[in-house]
Amino acid sequence: MTNSRDVDRDDNVLFSAEDPSQNVENLVAHEHIIVERKEQIEKAIQSALDDPQTYNSPNHIFSNLEIAISSSPATDDFDEDDWDDLTNATVALVHTLIMKDAGMVELIDQEDPSKEFQDFIIGLILDYGSELQRLNFYHTQGKHWWSFIRTERLFDEGSVKHKHFVTIDRRDEVEIDSSPFSDWVLVEHFIREIFQAAVSPDVDIDEIMDIDRLNQIRQHVFAFEEAVKESDMDVDLLTREELLGDGDSEDGEVANDG
Repeated sequence: MTNSRDVDRDDNVLFSAEDPSQNVENLVAHEHIIVERKEQIEKAIQSALDDPQTYNSPNHIFSNLEIAISSSPATDDFDEDDWDDLTNATVALVHTLIMKDAGMVELIDQEDPSKEFQDFIIGLILDYGSELQRLNFYHTQGKHWWSFIRTERLFDEGSVKHKHFVTIDRRDEVEIDSSPFSDWVLVEHFIREIFQAAVSPDVDIDEIMDIDRLNQIRQHVFAFEEAVKESDMDVDLLTREELLGDGDSEDGEVANDG
């Protein structure tokens, strides 16, 4: 009879607090159990897809896989440390599937796995990765998460018009018509909302800040400033000190008057 135990974990932070690469070694170390339970693992994944729990999908997937993997006869003599290692291996498996990232496959390859295990993992990613990834985005962003945006620029009698095409949930496309003037409103609104979230006392700024994106935005802003200075526009750009003032800002709804 197989052993079982309750895993002591906080379902809200089980995955968000983990570096996916840290548990790859544990994943490969348990490859014999995973290969042995291949059929059960696939059933566990399909069950998660058939009965999606969008409010906490990573942990729903984890719980299904935990049942499939921990019921192996190989766990009969496990002690507490063994169970912890198996839990970390299962977390790594969930990460590998929902990230659908070639980098994780490369990390697994560096641990010298068996060919059977490696083929099985790659097969799982190809067969289930996209759908599991969608479930994860339901959890992190909501069911109407957007996955792609493209813009067409139209010139009409000296004016500029934009058509933005936003892909929702990889399935539907929403078209938004705008002009550069109305785009400015959206740009300012989104940046202000991200900033308000980042400085909220209830949020760790490290969980929101994307330094690479911030630098890309700064690069565009600085380049835009140079273009304005080199143009024939009679305008004085405010200094950093004038713009920041006392640092206070007000929340408010955004209206498009452009």
